[in-house]
Amino acid sequence: MAAPDDFYLGAMDLVDLAVAVAMTIAAGGLLVALVEGIVARRQAYAALVATGVPRGVIGRSILWQSLAPAAPAIAVALTVGLLLVRGAFPAPTGGGYSQEICDAGEKLCAGEVTRAQYVRTEWVSRVTVPPDVPWDRLAWLGAGALGAVLVTVGVGLLFLRSSTAVEELRTT
Repeated sequence: MAAPDDFYLGAMDLVDLAVAVAMTIAAGGLLVALVEGIVARRQAYAALVATGVPRGVIGRSILWQSLAPAAPAIAVALTVGLLLVRGAFPAPTGGGYSQEICDAGEKLCAGEVTRAQYVRTEWVSRVTVPPDVPWDRLAWLGAGALGAVLVTVGVGLLFLRSSTAVEELRTT
């Protein structure tokens, strides 16, 4: 028989899979936008190369164009995700009630005469247990997203050499 936590752990595995699929789709969209931008500006890039600007400088500028909005967006997404969960699901609490405790057998506690002698009332304190924040998983998600951006830009820069050829200066 499966452990009771297997259901919840399986659900978290599905959430992790959904995040990985979303990151893959986002990286694919970034790749398409990056390649489209390089191809659309091929005459400008070719003119820059023809005037002496090294391709590495153009490549670094494209890298910064991709990283500058991605890094804060990833930080904001992680923060909003953390705060959304904290706001939607308050910390679990328990206690805050009184209970009667019998210090003798059931017969003595049930009797009207002996009940007051053996039954006492105790207050159960209210306890709030905030769940731990998985900082390591959040850090890995953020690092994975930045890594995906870097890999995507690296793949997109493969199109830079062909788009900066001097032949691209000719008008069509």
